[in-house]
Amino acid sequence: MNFNAPVAAVQTGAYASANVSFPSADSLRLIDAIEALSRAVETNTEMSSRDRAYSLEIASDLITATKAEAPNPAKVRGLLSGQAQTVQPVGSLQGAWDAVRSAAIAISVWFS
Repeated sequence: MNFNAPVAAVQTGAYASANVSFPSADSLRLIDAIEALSRAVETNTEMSSRDRAYSLEIASDLITATKAEAPNPAKVRGLLSGQAQTVQPVGSLQGAWDAVRSAAIAISVWFS
């Protein structure tokens, strides 16, 4: 089978395995958005130093997970959830977070 659009997973029948891949341009968009969010977090004064450290650690893990040879969508979703919890309460980070969320939607790893 060939697919010419972003596909999160394809399973062809019962007991079939699903191969997941992220289109490289979309993966790079997510990585760029995470890096931009990290820069915003580093200079943010609304967060405690502990929360900044947590957020930066999650961002680093997200980049590593996204760059993996075979990214694990469940892991990326979990890390995105953790990142959301650290940055969504901070109003000044909303624009940077929206860019991460949009990029995650583009590679079909966003959760409701």
